[in-house]
Amino acid sequence: MKPVKPNLNRPLWNPKFDQYLSKYSPELQARIKEKLKFHGKVSLNGIKRAEKEVLQEVADGKSTSIMTVANLTLEELKTLIRESVKQTLTELLSDPDEGLELNSELQVALQHSLAEIEAGGKTQPAQDVAAKLGLDW
Repeated sequence: MKPVKPNLNRPLWNPKFDQYLSKYSPELQARIKEKLKFHGKVSLNGIKRAEKEVLQEVADGKSTSIMTVANLTLEELKTLIRESVKQTLTELLSDPDEGLELNSELQVALQHSLAEIEAGGKTQPAQDVAAKLGLDW
């Protein structure tokens, strides 16, 4: 995809955009504006999208320039920490098997197990199973 090159000094550039970006260092402001040039969306939503991408690149260490904590503003540091925590929680709490299909053997075994329970079959309390496996429940 060829980058679109909007003129960020034209009237399309709203002074409110500069106010929004003022929480970042000049370096990050420039990187966010550079990202806008690629996307070609000079709007608050476009800025927020570019902002998120730049901060994610910094968090992932994909940044092409050297970024140190000493160079960050307090707001940048808070945002970076927030994004890192959000990403970590998403990774930890997401289902790693989401989107995968059960193989036919396991699907049949689960259907039999559910049918047996519905027919009045016995189940074992989770605490008993954990105790047998030596797990703390």
